[in-house]
Parts: sequence; structure tokens; C-alpha cells
Amino acid sequence: MALFSTLKDKIDDLVIGATDLAVLAAPYGTTVPSTLTAADGSLLSLPAGWKSVGELDQKGAASITPDVKTTDIMGYGSMVPRRTIKTGEGVTIDFTAQEIRKMNLSLFWGSDLSATAPDAASGEWQYKKSSSAAMNYFSIIMIGVDSNSAGDIYQYWIFPKVAVTKSGKISLSTDGPQTFPITLTAYEDRTFGGYVAIGQGGLGNKANNAIAGFGTSLAKTLTITGSPTGGTFTVTVDSKVTGALPYNITAAQLQSALEGLTSVGEGGARVTAPTGNTFAVTLYSGNTTVTATASFTGGTTPNITVT
Repeated sequence: MALFSTLKDKIDDLVIGATDLAVLAAPYGTTVPSTLTAADGSLLSLPAGWKSVGELDQKGAASITPDVKTTDIMGYGSMVPRRTIKTGEGVTIDFTAQEIRKMNLSLFWGSDLSATAPDAASGEWQYKKSSSAAMNYFSIIMIGVDSNSAGDIYQYWIFPKVAVTKSGKISLSTDGPQTFPITLTAYEDRTFGGYVAIGQGGLGNKANNAIAGFGTSLAKTLTITGSPTGGTFTVTVDSKVTGALPYNITAAQLQSALEGLTSVGEGGARVTAPTGNTFAVTLYSGNTTVTATASFTGGTTPNITVT
């Protein structure tokens, strides 16, 4: 018999938001990165040509809207479709830029402003837009950030080819800045292999991967028995051994020691102490073997077990 809570499997660590957001843009044809994070979970620098749109308007925020169009095939006398055929698919990206930057003006007007430069004497610049100008294409990367106890979580979306298909109004007022509401439509890029890449990185993400269904985890229980009053123990994970750990170690200290092993790495372990000297250990780095050795003193035949 299964418990309802077991079937539901609610995991609060998987509730992730975008506490801050960066939108980066580049002219279409600029090198698009294949990954955004390094082995240590940090963000990688982007190739030359990528520019930030700066801060976004809080009210306008940003949204990504997938759209699938279908046609149902109905049979004579059938009350439900016999089959559904996909007739179209795409995605639109909406955000409201808050800063007057060359890239934001390029996106808002769907234009190439690369040749627009200020006058050497006055500093004035000007761009003329013509209705006969060809469509301009861009590449877009959106990165949202959140965090958990293991570190930052970077949610990202890479759009290799987009074009401006709608721009909102520029409001001029005494109590607010100019903003630039922009709607972009994504297009398939053969070299990239699609029209959007959806991913997530960072040490916080690494710690969540197994419980989120990405990759596998190894769960072990470490139990200190016999009520020691002194001494130390070590833990070995796939042949890598921790330093001497105190008999009265906390869950946070044990987690830090495990993450210091090259076989585990930062963000690769989670340790909780549900009862007394019993520690629930979950490893997320594809580990296979965990053992422990004790050198305790005091108590009654103290030892440590791994199950």
C-alpha cells in the first residue's frame, strides 16, 4: 500500500523562480554558445558580439510563449477526434527593455544600427528607418537566476534566430522612463539544430538534477552507534577519502566534507540528520561506493555503519 504523500512526491527544492533576469542579444550569425556553465557551476563568458539589454521593466517583465497549432480529423459518427495533426509550431518572446541602448533600439525597431555613430563634435546620433528595409534577425539568450543551499540555479533559453514581429508603444510621461516593449518570433536554425534550447545549470541545479529526474542519485544512511564521546571517522566515496571527521559532526559539516572530495564535488551531496546520529546522505555525481571507518573513543563499542 502506498501513502498519498509518497505518490505525490512533493519536493519544495524544485520550486524555482527567476529572482533576476538577464536578456542578451547579438546580430544573427554571431557565434551561439553550446553551453553556458563551467564544471564548477559558474557562468561562462559569452563569445564576442553579445550585448545585454540591461535592466528590464518590472511591470513588463518577460515571457516565453510556445504555440502549437493543430487540426483534428473527425470521423462520421465519432464524438472525439480520431487523430490530431500538428500544423504549426513556434514560440514568441516578450520583454520590456528599460534602458536606451543601441541594442535595444535595434531590437525595438527591428533594424541594424551597427553603422550609427555619434557626431564627433556634438555627440548627437541619428538613425533613419525605411519601410523598405529588409527584416533583421538576431540571436537571444535569456538567463534567470535562483538559488538553494547548494548554490545558484541558472535557468536559460537560447534562441538562435529571432526577428521583431511586434513592438509596443513608447510612452512619454513626466513620471516614468521610456520603455521598449518588444515581441520576438523564433525561427528554426539548421546549424543550431532547432529554434530554442532550454537548459539549466549551476551548483544548485546540479544538486537538484537527480530528484528532478535528470541523472541518477545514490542514497546512503550513515549511523554512528555506541554513543562515542571522542575520536574521529572518515568516509570514502569511490576511493576518495575525507579527512578525519569529529564524532559529533553536524549534517552541514559532513556535507561540506563530502563535497570536498573530487569524486563528489561542490553541489554533489546533500546530507540531513533526521534522527540522532543517523545521517541521510544523497550523492548526485554518479557515485557507486560509500564506506566509512571509525576511530572512536568512549561509549559502548562505538562504530559507524553505512547502509
